[in-house]
Amino acid sequence: MLPEGYSWRRCTPDDAAAIHALTSRCNTEIVGFADCTLDDVRDRLADPDYVLETDSWLVRDAGGQVVGFGFTGPRGGGEEVDLDVITSDDRVCRWLHGTALARAKELGQPGAPIFLGLYRADTMRRASAEAHGFAPVRTFYRMRIDHDPAARAVDPVAPPGVALRTGPGDEALRRTGHALLMESFKEHFGWTFETFEHWHGKLDRESTFDWSMLTVAELDSRPVGVLTTSDRHRADENCGYVGDLGVLAEARGRGIAKFLLRTAFAADIRAGRAGTQLAVDAGNSTPALHVYESVGMRPVLVVDTWQYQRG
Repeated sequence: MLPEGYSWRRCTPDDAAAIHALTSRCNTEIVGFADCTLDDVRDRLADPDYVLETDSWLVRDAGGQVVGFGFTGPRGGGEEVDLDVITSDDRVCRWLHGTALARAKELGQPGAPIFLGLYRADTMRRASAEAHGFAPVRTFYRMRIDHDPAARAVDPVAPPGVALRTGPGDEALRRTGHALLMESFKEHFGWTFETFEHWHGKLDRESTFDWSMLTVAELDSRPVGVLTTSDRHRADENCGYVGDLGVLAEARGRGIAKFLLRTAFAADIRAGRAGTQLAVDAGNSTPALHVYESVGMRPVLVVDTWQYQRG
């Protein structure tokens, strides 16, 4: 039960500012900074994977202040279900976890795993998740490299036989990027297949992405690698962000991933960014963490993925 005098309703896109303020406040209490922008929230509320009319919750206290936000929704073709809860009130946290979990069980394919992400330092939400049957199953690191504001951007030297094609490009280039992502990530934890139309539509709607941020790497004229970047951390930390970086298995070990990373770094330096960030699965089936560390990136934040343990 919610505390006496508290109320809830479904979210609407007009709630973006209030949810952003709540998220920034909660994150700052836990990790020391907002780790969220208004654009992040607007993009989340506009994501077609989440149906606000049935799968979102906005909680207000007796004085009318927004004190909790939760949502759930299937990913890909329903092979997985995501769930998230934002609040600093333990009572609201327990109610949101229970309510959103009950809805999540109805979504996706039968038996689809239900996931949520939690900062390692978030003791309150971790305790509530555990009480509702979740357990940590994977660890992700937020990686960062700082850029010298006085440095001059220098384009990296391409490995032998490697050339880049950069967007916006035409539909053929974007379809190539999509195919490379689906193939290079298919063995990764949490991977779900997305159709080209779904993937393209999602990126097209993101306020911090445009198609000039898509890069395809070719080895001897054959597409083997893909990079997407975005401005998702520009507003709050003046950082560029690597969204996806994938190289086909048969082309790994040739320095292509490092070349793509350094290409992203050079673009961020030219844009005056203070750094470049990305997220990496610590248990990745490829040596991705080692690759990122080898080019100067370091972990700055730990986020655990928790999974509901179906009885």
